[in-house]
Amino acid sequence: MVGCQRIKLFEETMVNGDGSLKVFSFAQIKKITKNFSEKLGEGGFGCDFKGTMPVSTMVAVKRLKGFVQGDKQFRAEVQTIGMIQHTNLVRLLGFCAGEDRRLLVYEYMVNGSLNSHLFCSSSAKFNTLILDELFCPKIADFGMAKLLGRDYSRVLTTMRGTIGYLAPEWISGVPITQKADVYSYGMMLLEIISGRRNSEKIKEGKFTYFPTYAAVKLNEGNGMCLLDNGLGGNADAEQLARACRVSCWCIQDAADHRPMMGQVVRMLEGVMDVEVPPVPRSLQKYVGMEDSNCSDWTASEVSC
Repeated sequence: MVGCQRIKLFEETMVNGDGSLKVFSFAQIKKITKNFSEKLGEGGFGCDFKGTMPVSTMVAVKRLKGFVQGDKQFRAEVQTIGMIQHTNLVRLLGFCAGEDRRLLVYEYMVNGSLNSHLFCSSSAKFNTLILDELFCPKIADFGMAKLLGRDYSRVLTTMRGTIGYLAPEWISGVPITQKADVYSYGMMLLEIISGRRNSEKIKEGKFTYFPTYAAVKLNEGNGMCLLDNGLGGNADAEQLARACRVSCWCIQDAADHRPMMGQVVRMLEGVMDVEVPPVPRSLQKYVGMEDSNCSDWTASEVSC
């Protein structure tokens, strides 16, 4: 009976009758996270910790840093974000605000970040694309820049942690459209195909930029060279070539040359033809500067 009452109380307080979020005290947050004992990761907006609710429901608690908004404005922004529900957004469940503390409580994603599945050595930095129990991808930190009152220049420094995932227009100052997200998707697709980070340090003071290598090899007709070594060559050559072409179209310099996401889906499904894309102009200056070949990339793999 007591257990049923606790579950009912949890269900009633987690989401209020008007659809608003649960408001936690800092003492409750400390209890949920066992005094912040299990760190999940860290990103530009704060640190994430694993927590357990009274009914054994797992949650992720983000302890924010660098916030500039007052308590009243913060609460209003959080409530707005909480009203946005989408199957590919990590659901915000509640928050804690008071004095010099700002914390957010999210649903817990049991399969972690996409990066942790792609790379042998993944940094402790938190990644914004994470996977639920069915490996459905969800975006974390949605609306965070506005919530914390970050200005444009500071937002740039927090997006995926490196400028390599950002479309050129983010830097040039031209208007940002949905094609900027297409560019980021193309970069991510290259990582999924290859199991390699887009930018990697190969020796002291020297880095290699994988999108350049991928674009050149694709134009040479050697798409199999780009496949993740962990797959042992077990891939359909035609599907691989198609995915590589799509990714290279997505990272074209001019936004007008990139496909819409609806077209990306049709191309990946094989219902729309995909021509071999040109090497993006921004990458052409790097062509010839890398002496890597397929065997070099294989040899440089870090053992898991």
